[in-house]
Amino acid sequence: MGNNSSKSGLFLMELIMSIMFFSLAAAICVELFVKSHALSRTSVELNHAVIECESVAEYIYGVGGNIEQDSFMYTYDKDFNRKFLSTIQNRISANYILVCEKQPDKDDPSLINYRIMFESYPDGKVIYSLSPTVYVRNDNESEVFPNE
Repeated sequence: MGNNSSKSGLFLMELIMSIMFFSLAAAICVELFVKSHALSRTSVELNHAVIECESVAEYIYGVGGNIEQDSFMYTYDKDFNRKFLSTIQNRISANYILVCEKQPDKDDPSLINYRIMFESYPDGKVIYSLSPTVYVRNDNESEVFPNE
């Protein structure tokens, strides 16, 4: 009878060790899945930020650098749907903001520098920024010099 109880105690210890090993492996896997999800979300944010910033830069190039406003802002929801020009109400519900600022060059009046930034809101972390320079010639044509 004593021999039987030592075998069952050994089996119980082996079972406990197996459960501990699989619990540790599961915890490591869950941590890796959480990190991969965060990395995926960051990648999606960067992808959308690059697309939106380049879209605005292409628009600026298309109009020859002659946009009416000195600056404008778009707001986006968590699914990156644009809410057009920002109003106070749109900004409150926004998750991302795209800001474009026009800055004429002080040394050369035919150069216009732009600063395009895509930020998370409300923490203000810049996800992507682009700084194109547009050369406006006298014959109403323009050239773009991207400076990232």
